[in-house]
Amino acid sequence: MNIARHTIRRSTAAGAAFTLAAATLLPVSGAEARTVTMSGNAYAFIFGGNNDRLEGATIRLVEYPDITTTAGVNGAYSLQVPNNASVTPYVEFPGYYTTHLQTFHTDGRDLRQVNFQVPELSIYRALAGITGAKIDPKTGLLEKCAIVSTFFELKGRSFKKFNEFHEFHPHGVPGSTAVQSPASGRQYYFNKDVIPDPDQEVSSRDGGVLWADVETGKYQVKAYNPDTRFASFVANCQPGRLVNANPPWGLYELAGNELVNPVTLPDRRVDARQLAAHVSTSGRKRVVKVRLKASEHAVADIVAKQGERRQRWDRDLAPGKRVVRLPLGKKFRQGRLKLTTTLRDDAGNLNQRSAVLAVPGRRP
Repeated sequence: MNIARHTIRRSTAAGAAFTLAAATLLPVSGAEARTVTMSGNAYAFIFGGNNDRLEGATIRLVEYPDITTTAGVNGAYSLQVPNNASVTPYVEFPGYYTTHLQTFHTDGRDLRQVNFQVPELSIYRALAGITGAKIDPKTGLLEKCAIVSTFFELKGRSFKKFNEFHEFHPHGVPGSTAVQSPASGRQYYFNKDVIPDPDQEVSSRDGGVLWADVETGKYQVKAYNPDTRFASFVANCQPGRLVNANPPWGLYELAGNELVNPVTLPDRRVDARQLAAHVSTSGRKRVVKVRLKASEHAVADIVAKQGERRQRWDRDLAPGKRVVRLPLGKKFRQGRLKLTTTLRDDAGNLNQRSAVLAVPGRRP
């Protein structure tokens, strides 16, 4: 439609234009990279002849407040973001409503053409009025949340230069529908005049879809059309937040048997694992040594069990390799014990491994 746990150095403004086709990723150093590059352009919601590019806009990440950059010429920006992490970019610019994008989960490759389409405050108020979205009279912000995206035509993903992409409209796939999981708020499809229309039951050539007054939470948004397939996306809603899953990401049309880009899916995997474990003696003490490797922040819950004997430890893991040394209590006897290590990431995903370890006798 035309409308930290990690310390990362601040990025400078970037003026480079697109170098790859839309909604694609460029491999870098793989899943073990500490950061990946996110780049794109910030521009005005195209309405009433406003074709402004938002040079000077501030780009930030919800999850990492210290990571920020300023958009340069043509609204272009480039930002180093953590790898193996969930990131929600947003943009701030005077006279425009702060706009968030979908939430990505980085996977070792650069994210290109991550654009911000930002409405002027007057346009935001007009759209809120049309959809009946509640506005806080004290702050002027949405009381709840709004989610916007576009059933974006496949052809629009082929442009390598921002100006070519920007001039491509209307760019929607008509006859499409979308659903949230879980469902929340009121849904509107944009008509051919780029207006949310309560009588519009499917998408128009404009391609826009909007949900107003969405409750706080995380939502997966999927699209359907009898003649094509679309990517899905994750929206993270908070009070006052406008989430615009902007082209060429969001609900973009897939080519042939193309798979959905994994960075757009919910984080369902713990990027941490146990490499090895054993029990050794140190003087008169016995120590459980667990070798762990993490590519994202995680918490390790380690439990040793021998019959009715049980001991538990919790450890906070930063990315990297680490050997955790855990003193084994005197109640454990020579023989065997079962060690269960449960790794949990910030998204609540779990990874569990059990091993039987030999326990040496205590030294006299």
